[in-house]
Amino acid sequence: MCGHGISLKCMLFYLRNYVSVENSRIYDILRNHNIASYFRNVDDILIIYDESTTNIEDLLHCFNNLTPILKFTLEKEMERKINFLDLIIHREHNKFSIDIYRKPTFTDTIIPNDSCHHEENKLAAVRFLYNRLENYHQPPDGRHNEDNLIQQILQNNGYNTSAPPHPHATPTNTNHLRKTTLGQIPLLRQRNKSH
Repeated sequence: MCGHGISLKCMLFYLRNYVSVENSRIYDILRNHNIASYFRNVDDILIIYDESTTNIEDLLHCFNNLTPILKFTLEKEMERKINFLDLIIHREHNKFSIDIYRKPTFTDTIIPNDSCHHEENKLAAVRFLYNRLENYHQPPDGRHNEDNLIQQILQNNGYNTSAPPHPHATPTNTNHLRKTTLGQIPLLRQRNKSH
C-alpha cells in the first residue's frame, strides 16, 4: 500500500481496483439472485426483480456482507411506485412509466429574471428543466403537467411565459461575457543610454 503519505494518484489507483473487485462480486451476487435489472448512480442503486425468484432480504444481506465499511438499506416500492434520483418509477403490469420526482421541500425558485446575474447563468435552470422535459420519456399527461409546472416556475421568477426562453437558448447579449481589460501596466525596460 502507499503508506501514511498517500498520494492522490495512489488513492485513485486503490479506489479503481477496489471498485472493480467489488463490482465483480456485486455482479456475481446479482446473477445468483436472478436480478432482472440493476442501475447504479454513485450510491443510489435500483434493482428490478421478480419476487417469485428473488428473496430481496437475502440479497440485502449479501450486499451488506461485501465489506464492513458499507451498509446498504432497502426501500421497496409502495403503491406500485418508487423514487429513484429525480424520477418516480411507476410499475404497471409488465411495463414501467416515469414522472419527475421532487422532494417535499421543493420550491419553485430559480435565479429571478430581474437578477443581475449573467443571462447565461439565469438560463441554466431553464435549460435544465426543458432538457429534462424533452429527454425523459414521460406519458403525455405527465409531460403536460411538467410543462405547466415549468411555466409556473418561469412566471413566479419573472420570466415571460408567453415567449419562454428556448431550452437551447444562448444569451442574447454576450457583450458582458467578453473579457475586458480595466487597465494595463506595460513592462518598461530601461535601456542603458550610454551605448
